[in-house]
Amino acid sequence: MLFVHDHVFVECEGSLYTTGTLNQGLLDRYKDWFGSISVLARHKSVGSDNQAVKPENRVDGDFTLVEKSGNPIDYLEYRKAVREAVGKAGCVVSRMPSVLGWMAVGECRRRGVPYLVEMVGDPWNLFWYHSGRGKLFAPFMTAATKACCRKAPYVMYVTSEYLQKRYPTEGKFAGVSDVSIPPLIDDVLEKRLARIAGRREGARFVMTTVGSIEIPYKGQSSVIRAMRILKDRGIETEYLLVGGGDASRLKAVAEQCGVSECVHFLGILPHDEVFRILDDVDLYIQPSHTEGLPRSVVEAMGRALPVLASNVGGLPELVDARWLFPKGDVEAIADGVEAIMGEARKAATDNFVKAKEFDAESLGGRKTAFYLSFVRAANNYHNRALSGRGEDE
Repeated sequence: MLFVHDHVFVECEGSLYTTGTLNQGLLDRYKDWFGSISVLARHKSVGSDNQAVKPENRVDGDFTLVEKSGNPIDYLEYRKAVREAVGKAGCVVSRMPSVLGWMAVGECRRRGVPYLVEMVGDPWNLFWYHSGRGKLFAPFMTAATKACCRKAPYVMYVTSEYLQKRYPTEGKFAGVSDVSIPPLIDDVLEKRLARIAGRREGARFVMTTVGSIEIPYKGQSSVIRAMRILKDRGIETEYLLVGGGDASRLKAVAEQCGVSECVHFLGILPHDEVFRILDDVDLYIQPSHTEGLPRSVVEAMGRALPVLASNVGGLPELVDARWLFPKGDVEAIADGVEAIMGEARKAATDNFVKAKEFDAESLGGRKTAFYLSFVRAANNYHNRALSGRGEDE
């Protein structure tokens, strides 16, 4: 199987490291389903001081990587790489939205290679909020993605409704989150409620977000600006940002708002360290301008942590409507933080109950069944093709 996505791996001293959720564990899961996997993605070379260069982020396998580039001329090299990779593949899993994924779907159709589309986000929001050039690209990628999904024989959506409505398919589909968590222990909720009960009046309210800090559409700058409003209201907050990337843009925002001493950049952390932070803070906030159904929110809910989120993508499927705010609305974020401080106990309990829907065993079974049905269809396709060639001979 060939897996295709715009994910960026970083290369350092001959080794590859992931910069996000496409890690070795996920690649191994595909290998369990398909028997073997090759990956077509993007890369950039970095020094050993890059935040992603850590043992837990290292990946191994069969990779074809093209240089990360925003230059449209380089898309010709992308097409060449896609043609060569798809030409060698027995079947393809194309994760979208992505330019490489869109190209791969087109090549699969041209060659008659079985393929499955994974829809993990909304391309309109992804490109529109990325950059000025992204705004020019957003209408095209939205239309292209709709066409890819509509004619795809198999589509796996990470939402229950949102992406299915925006990008419907005429083929077989399933809506299963790509997020799953181990069985939850009631002790987690008990500890959270005890923490809430023991919080001192007037103590600094600590918030966190997990995600890349250099991509504007992740929205952390709106939270920092909301901290200024809360400070003016007499509410002291602290913000822990977990994730890789250049922090200079957000540091400038914090400086401008006069809250630099309360904003901390922690970089990329091991999973167990992220869980420790979730247990030690008062609020998880997801201010993204675009999302599918983010793992970080589910994991925060699984730690019985109150959650405040923007009303985009699949987030309304996760978070109670009271705790949603319009993307980029700084005043609404400040109001939401102030309100949830008084209802933290109920928010924590509701979130813990909701997180149980993402039990790994239940979700894993549904996802495995869908992918294995695609594997069988791909094998049947190749068997028929071989049989047809035998008859011709």
